[in-house]
Amino acid sequence: MLSIKGLKGINSKKINKVTDCLNSLISFKDENGYPKPIITGYNWFDNLIKLDRIVTFSHIHESEDYKVEMMRDLVKLGYSQKKLLNCFRKKEGIFIWDPDFIIRENGEILPGLRIFDLRTREDIELKEYLFPLVDYPKFQNGYGQLVAEDKGWEFNHKFKSKKELLALIKLFLQKSGFHIYDINNRIILESTEEINKRNPWSGAYKTPVLLLGENALKFQEELPDFVPATKIALKEKNNEISFVIQAKLDLLRDTTQYQDLINYGFGEEVCLANKPFIKAYINK
Repeated sequence: MLSIKGLKGINSKKINKVTDCLNSLISFKDENGYPKPIITGYNWFDNLIKLDRIVTFSHIHESEDYKVEMMRDLVKLGYSQKKLLNCFRKKEGIFIWDPDFIIRENGEILPGLRIFDLRTREDIELKEYLFPLVDYPKFQNGYGQLVAEDKGWEFNHKFKSKKELLALIKLFLQKSGFHIYDINNRIILESTEEINKRNPWSGAYKTPVLLLGENALKFQEELPDFVPATKIALKEKNNEISFVIQAKLDLLRDTTQYQDLINYGFGEEVCLANKPFIKAYINK
């Protein structure tokens, strides 16, 4: 496990300050004391992308079976499997845990699940709970206060032309999500036969995470499935800590936490993100 406190090259006191700052943006409350998260999570990596960020196509997932199938289809597009293997980096992160989410499947706690309560700064002993946390009074007001860890990988590949970018996007829109969306973020109802024909990659998310570097902005009119967003990132000694934000960017900029992040070395990067991801997670 790649603990954020295990990132080598960043002072441990700085990491503590950064995580406290980011966690306070997750547990942010409005003037009436109601949860109003400004960010919904953040990721960290122990290596940097060795490409010009503005010309990269990025995608996040966790499954190895998914990776194998994804690479198979990329090879069919003409990419070298050997070079594709250099496009991955391990990622870990935390995200808001909605108390409605299930914690068990077939009676067993979901593999690797860890939920942390920002109020008590302690892990929740999940073995004590059989049902979603919302069923217990102590967690019914827990939205924005509970976070879960997530680990997986990020795929980053450069695009050299509009043609190449559009080919990548077409493949990932077809395969990386279980559903197909229209340009208004509505799920297009498909028959089982249509889904089987499309053959999404094993373990495809309902909502995939797709990010395009700044250079894709000049093709925006031809990318109706994407909207401009901002990645806020600290890059230090081959490490990265980052998150994506969109509608709440101005709200973030008005916080003391934002200025703290800037002082810690964070900066803004313009990007494009797929609409369903922004709607379902980032602007939630």
